[in-house]
Amino acid sequence: MGSGTVGRRAGRVSALRAVAFERGLDAWRVEAAELDQLQDVAAVFQGRTNGSVGTAVVLEPDEAIFLFLPRVHLAVVQGERRPTASAAGSLVADARRIAMYAPGTFAKPRGVRVVRSGTLTVTDRRIVFDSANRSDTWTFAQLSAIEHHADQPCSTLRLTATYDDASAPLALVYPPATAVQVRFHLTLASSRWDGTDDQLTAELDGALLAQWLTEPAEPSIESATTRPKRTRTAANSC
Repeated sequence: MGSGTVGRRAGRVSALRAVAFERGLDAWRVEAAELDQLQDVAAVFQGRTNGSVGTAVVLEPDEAIFLFLPRVHLAVVQGERRPTASAAGSLVADARRIAMYAPGTFAKPRGVRVVRSGTLTVTDRRIVFDSANRSDTWTFAQLSAIEHHADQPCSTLRLTATYDDASAPLALVYPPATAVQVRFHLTLASSRWDGTDDQLTAELDGALLAQWLTEPAEPSIESATTRPKRTRTAANSC
């Protein structure tokens, strides 16, 4: 292979590496910025009044709204399959997987049966689901756990008591694009209620530190002198 051909190949390889690096760096910057923003919100956000949000829920004295979504499904989890739980520190990475799972759609996750559609309001003490002919309220005291599915736009609510005489846990199904918003504010509201703010902050700190440590390295420049030589074998040495 002539030196000109080698040089052209080295130039193409370098250009491809540069493109891959820029794309990886852009994605890394977006994820780091999102984690940084979540960290800031977790430190200062104390909720809003219903007049500034749009929900019809009547708040109790000193109650604050952490999340309102105009379109959510309430579902019943079918079978004994436990979700692959998602920690607060992996919110952004999980959201990227979920967006690829169902980009731009209102997905129906596997293993759940949708029973109603309505609005979702999360305050610093309860979760309220309002549909056309019924309103359900679950206080955080009635929840033993909130489990966010790592690969689906769905969060399981594990209640300390049964719902409508059914033993199956409930789930909230939301648009994939809202996954970070829903999961983060559910987690934040719950942590405000039970006093585990420090644990949430530590998880986000750890996620941001891990993100900084994975900043893509700038690629090396391919040249004729750095291109690895092929080793001659007995088969091609004749």
